[in-house]
Amino acid sequence: MSGTGTDRSDRDRGGDDPVDRISGLPTALLTRILSFLGTRDAVRTSMLHRPFAHLWRSLSNLDFCDDDFDDGGGDPRAHAHRCSRFAVKVSTLLETPEFESLHFHVDFHAGDLEYDHELAGRLDRSIHLALERRLKRLSGISDWLVYDRVPSSYYKLPSEVLRSTTLVGLHLSCCNVRHLGQIQIGLPSLQHLSMTNVNLRDELLLDLVSGSPSLKKLELEECHGLRVLNFRTHPSLVEFMVCSCDGLERLDLSRSGVKILVVHKSSPLNITCPQVETLELDGTPGEMDLTCGPSLKEVALFFGGVSRLDEYRQVRRLLSKLQNVEHITLCNAIVSDFTTAKLMMQQPVHPSFSWKRLTLVLNLAEWHLPGIALLLESCCCLETLTIYVYPPSAQDIEEIEWELEWNIDELLHENSSIFYLQNFMVYACVTNPIMIKLIQYVLSHASFLKKIVISSKREFGSTRGGNFYYFDEEDYSSDQLLEFSKKLLSVSRSSPRAVVLLE
Repeated sequence: MSGTGTDRSDRDRGGDDPVDRISGLPTALLTRILSFLGTRDAVRTSMLHRPFAHLWRSLSNLDFCDDDFDDGGGDPRAHAHRCSRFAVKVSTLLETPEFESLHFHVDFHAGDLEYDHELAGRLDRSIHLALERRLKRLSGISDWLVYDRVPSSYYKLPSEVLRSTTLVGLHLSCCNVRHLGQIQIGLPSLQHLSMTNVNLRDELLLDLVSGSPSLKKLELEECHGLRVLNFRTHPSLVEFMVCSCDGLERLDLSRSGVKILVVHKSSPLNITCPQVETLELDGTPGEMDLTCGPSLKEVALFFGGVSRLDEYRQVRRLLSKLQNVEHITLCNAIVSDFTTAKLMMQQPVHPSFSWKRLTLVLNLAEWHLPGIALLLESCCCLETLTIYVYPPSAQDIEEIEWELEWNIDELLHENSSIFYLQNFMVYACVTNPIMIKLIQYVLSHASFLKKIVISSKREFGSTRGGNFYYFDEEDYSSDQLLEFSKKLLSVSRSSPRAVVLLE
């Protein structure tokens, strides 16, 4: 009650005797408030109110972005130079004994292709000052896509970064480390190394990994200068992701302890990964020569392309190497390849898969149903089938012409059984008319089915490599859900024990 009375008294006084509540806040809380601002805005608070006068000097997370210095016109290079001068000044005046993070978002490549030594010198100075204060995380440099730039013109990372004893995370974008040559690399605390559009060499990357004994996760995206990576034994490296590094021809993890591997690549690549337990591949199936081992348990394949018999054969050869994994996730294109085989081969070869869990990610069209049927007929041990369905897109227009030439319903009523399937889960757009056909096929062919869960929730998330199968939430009316429920209850079931749950 006393608090309520005080608030009323403050309001009664109005502006004659204002209460300064900000000055009474603990310093730790005020510093926390500053942490939500960009570094330039945090420094500007010193002009607003006495408690903030010198508080910015205690910041430990620094974020410098040249967009903050864009006054609505002028040369982008001028914005980058103003940002770098500000970064040096702030880094010099800070009183923080230890830096948590330093992030740059600077267009180092604005203007011509000549190397900007003046700008590079100030970036070097800022990084040096942060490293002297036991910097833990360094990220950025340039977040701009610079496909039209020559990698040799990228910002040259100072060698002292690769000899830091305190860095835990290093996330570089549009940098050049190729120039460093033969240096002694020592990053004893580094746990996460991420490089995007960085100019590298095979030997230098391998030395980077070897010189980081605590490294757990390595990510490479659109990096230049890599050809053959033969990883040595490493005490802690568990996860490795390589995306769109087009020059890379061979990846050998035979001696490494990597357990999680993500590869996105459309050009030829030889992959040897006998110790990997979780694998995600994206690209073209015919371009990947894969050698894996019995430790592989979970696989996700996100391939694109037009459905053709030759592509089906390539996919089948790849899947034959993965026939004994426990859980596999397949995308739209692979299911379409199986449909092509089902429709165009009089007696399609049925590979035998020992998968226990199968996940499909589809923009469901009637064209996919024969492919799903062929996949299920090929699974001799399948226990759980999960399907994420999002609405059909323009990509299905070409496939519709195929649908008109075939009696899909007749194909789905062929005599076949889905042995051992016990759980069927669908996360779907329930208004999709093809959904009832899919559910009807599974219920009528799965003799041992125990549970089917159908959910209209559609926030599915993403894969490890950034493949999203998410679309905006849509509210279904009660009439739509009631109509779907009635159709669902009318479907006959091969298994009398099957329980249907609608979420």
